[in-house]
Amino acid sequence: MLFRSADRAFTIKWTTLYRFPGNVSAGAIARYQDGQPFSRIVVVSGLNQGAEGVQAYPNAGSRFTFTSSLDLRLQKGFRSGRTRIDAVLDAYNLLTRSNEVEERVVTGMDYRRSTAIEPPQSLHVGLRVSF
Repeated sequence: MLFRSADRAFTIKWTTLYRFPGNVSAGAIARYQDGQPFSRIVVVSGLNQGAEGVQAYPNAGSRFTFTSSLDLRLQKGFRSGRTRIDAVLDAYNLLTRSNEVEERVVTGMDYRRSTAIEPPQSLHVGLRVSF
């Protein structure tokens, strides 16, 4: 029996942080994951036990599209006595291509139709107060 792994073959994560003068810092997180493996499913009906899903070929015969993301944070700190205030700007998924991350795997008219895509870009602004 041939065993194929159902895990992602390649995953890369990279993080960095740089502290600038003037209490300013910038950080980045970059991720890459190849597509998750899947097998085409054929639904067989008319069986005594009812409809049954059957794999058309072994696991990991195909993969969904890869995903990657880049998240950035800019932070500026201020101090007033014992209180510290940080202004924060977070940018998520800057390089999004809106790739599908999941598809319909059941044989039929909708086979390989996207059912989920990468999340859109987003910006978050915030303040953190420490005392």
